[in-house]
Amino acid sequence: MRFPILELDIEKYQDDVKHLLEQEECHVFIDTNILAQLFRLNRGARSDFFDWVEDCGTRFHVPNWVVMEYNKHCYGQRLNDYLGDLQIAETTNKFLGQLQKFFCGYVDDGELENTSYEGSVDAFRADMDDVINRYSKLLKAVKSKKSERIALVQKEIEDHLKDVVLDTNIYQIVKNLYYSHQLRLEREIPPGFKDYRNKESNQLGDLIIWNEILNYCHDQHITKAIYITRDSKTDMSYAPACQRIDGHSINSNDCVRIAHESMVYEFQIATGGSEDFYVVSFEMLVKILSDKYRSLAFSFQMVSRDEETVLEEAEDEDMFAPEMEADAEQPQDAEPENGHDENATCHYSDFALADGRYLEHCENDELKHCIERLRSHNWYVQNDAVDGLRTLLAQRWQDNQDNRDAFFVIGRNLLQSADGNSFEAHRFIKDSAAILQHRATFIKHSVIDGYLFEIFFDSEGNVRQKAFKGRYFSKVIEQAQQALGDHAFTFINEKLELVDDRFVPVVGSDEEYTFEFDINAPANDFDDYDTTSLTINGRDASSTFSKPYSSEFSRNNDITRSLSVYYAVPEDKISIEGVPPELRSLRFIKEDDNDNLFA
Repeated sequence: MRFPILELDIEKYQDDVKHLLEQEECHVFIDTNILAQLFRLNRGARSDFFDWVEDCGTRFHVPNWVVMEYNKHCYGQRLNDYLGDLQIAETTNKFLGQLQKFFCGYVDDGELENTSYEGSVDAFRADMDDVINRYSKLLKAVKSKKSERIALVQKEIEDHLKDVVLDTNIYQIVKNLYYSHQLRLEREIPPGFKDYRNKESNQLGDLIIWNEILNYCHDQHITKAIYITRDSKTDMSYAPACQRIDGHSINSNDCVRIAHESMVYEFQIATGGSEDFYVVSFEMLVKILSDKYRSLAFSFQMVSRDEETVLEEAEDEDMFAPEMEADAEQPQDAEPENGHDENATCHYSDFALADGRYLEHCENDELKHCIERLRSHNWYVQNDAVDGLRTLLAQRWQDNQDNRDAFFVIGRNLLQSADGNSFEAHRFIKDSAAILQHRATFIKHSVIDGYLFEIFFDSEGNVRQKAFKGRYFSKVIEQAQQALGDHAFTFINEKLELVDDRFVPVVGSDEEYTFEFDINAPANDFDDYDTTSLTINGRDASSTFSKPYSSEFSRNNDITRSLSVYYAVPEDKISIEGVPPELRSLRFIKEDDNDNLFA
């Protein structure tokens, strides 16, 4: 058995999981709580999830005990339990009615002195009536098709998952566990010993599912498996003490939990030596899939909030803030900027350009807190931070180096949060021109320069060696031009001109780019086309388009868009040569073993 992992590079770990999910020999199993989550997701998100299940094909499995647990809710007509927030909404409606009566007896002219309702008890009561009527109207709209929705989700689950349920003799598993489970519980052998102490029913559910997975992998000679769950209890997973992402340590609330080493060891025994077993949270799965399945990502982070983990330790959770429309910002005259020229280029300190160490040098506590929360890699904290940023932007800010650096780094982290599919960061970037319209010019430049710099440069201030963060490139270009005109790109192009060791584009220009591939045809119909080299406008770019293992870059009908995102160049400026028309998918260049030794 391995010792626990002490240090975890989250980006590498997530990349490993993503790569494993794409492998044909890797099989995926889900927990009951994944089915429960489907009832909370909107139609587009559920469609995304089932599309992914279909992509997995015969590699996707629902353990038989999961169906047993789910069916109990169906038989007892307890599927409403999966929609707990609706029940809270109904209770809130009742509380509002009680408050209305209380306020009528409690509030008088004296109580309202020095408030916006001074001298107008009737206006106060009218507004309270309006709140109750509006809330009741909203609740009625949401509840009107509750029964239909539950029936629809039930049907979707059956239609899409009925053929992937494991044909397991769960009664034999229960019989076998009768003799062994007590010893496991006494010795706290994962999974499930916490449930046995804390749950009144289904105390052995996790252990039964675990035995299903082990037996199936043993019988089918499966050596790579991933278990998707929303549970993160210590009887199944643990959080390595030191975790880093993008080169810097993260907040403890954002730590990733990984499979308990005893479970990896038990999987190793069952499969004849493989340690390729992962326990992955549903949130991490959604993040991994979010580039392709964005409806799933946006719906998930709205309805999940603090539901994703079930931890024994108390946590300081940030509640998700209400939505705010971009055009709700109140106009504010930009502060005089000591003669700052709107067309002038802003300059930023080395600490801001290499922002991995920036927080040590941030002078403003409010801006520092905003950056810390944007860096959290927790959707709910990031969403709350973006809402807080809207309020911060309404303040008066002096044009000085500290504030330029801070808003530049905020721009970088907004882009990073949106790239990780934070919904509020996505909305902020999409509406940047409107949000920044009445802000000081140096703030516009700093935030937009931060977006653009983050696309091309890492946290050490070095140009990215493989893919650029180009998913929002077109949107940033559009918003930057609206906010600042053609002068929006002076700063980033000055920085890109200094890069001479790899291909970089000219941002905001009319330059066109020819991507020429050298591709070897397969020896037979079952093999893939192998990419061997790439040049862009005649310059060798092969090193930027390689991976240590064979991996798909893009399907044939989406290559142009994928190149646009990967290299941060406009789609309409791309022409492609050397790709055979019959090619099904374009693959990365596979690095030689000798190259890997020195990578």
